Amino acid sequence: DYLKLIARYRANPCEKTEKLLSRHLADAKRVPLYQYIYKLVIKASKDYPERNYGKQINERIKEKRKALEQELLQKGYTGKYPVFSKKNTTVRVMEEQPYVTAILEWDDYKYKQQLMISECSAKRYDGINAGFFKGIGRHGRIVQV
Repeated sequence: DYLKLIARYRANPCEKTEKLLSRHLADAKRVPLYQYIYKLVIKASKDYPERNYGKQINERIKEKRKALEQELLQKGYTGKYPVFSKKNTTVRVMEEQPYVTAILEWDDYKYKQQLMISECSAKRYDGINAGFFKGIGRHGRIVQV
């Protein structure tokens, strides 16, 4: 049914259909679609090498990842960087790094970690970031580290 909406939008792109697509995509029924797209992006990203900012910055990034992992494990979460879980809560660490690989010093380097926290009250809501979708028993938020 979502593909039909997309076809309708392609045939007649307008704001009304755009909003309808957006509203339907946020619906809990679309969690499998979101998960499918997410897995495609992960698969496509594997062909790219990990960014290299030089030994010093790479070490600092590794330290920050390890510190955050330890903090989450101490709070009772299980898992391994970048995905952790506890009961009905999943925490996915997202990193923001610059695309430029010119010579940088740590003070100039903009590295950010954000936690995508997804809470779902029932087992049927399990899935990647399922708490960010509309519905009873779902809650999603992003926390800057």
